[in-house]
Amino acid sequence: MCFEKGSITEDYMLHNRKRLTFEPRLSIDKQYFRFLAEDVATYDAYTDVNNRKIVVDKKHIKNKATILHEMLHAHEFILEEQKHLLKEIVLLELYKSLKPKLSQKHIDIDTWISNHANIPHNEDFANAYSIHDLLFFLKSIDLDIRCGF
Repeated sequence: MCFEKGSITEDYMLHNRKRLTFEPRLSIDKQYFRFLAEDVATYDAYTDVNNRKIVVDKKHIKNKATILHEMLHAHEFILEEQKHLLKEIVLLELYKSLKPKLSQKHIDIDTWISNHANIPHNEDFANAYSIHDLLFFLKSIDLDIRCGF
């Protein structure tokens, strides 16, 4: 989730051939997030955005999917903290990028989004676990494809 040359969001950083005057601080290291391995009683891992830390249970410290899941939570927080429009741009461009990839596999991303965005389902899920909005959902699909999950 970056806004730089070669990324899916590159075009949004230019205006009349000029680059944007601010540089979004979107990386986890620039936001001073720490990765910690601890004994976690209830989850495989969690992200504490207030204290800028991602905590992974010691038993899951080598689980790539768990770590990526928590990194998504951290990145969403970072995007929201910067400029809300950045999050919307990433959401739109991810959708545009994923739609043809999934169509080739005969997967209707619009149906997946409708099912995921079902409000009662999302409220129940958020109460039981944490927030997994549309950006989180699309980025999860993108990472699944990239990582071969």
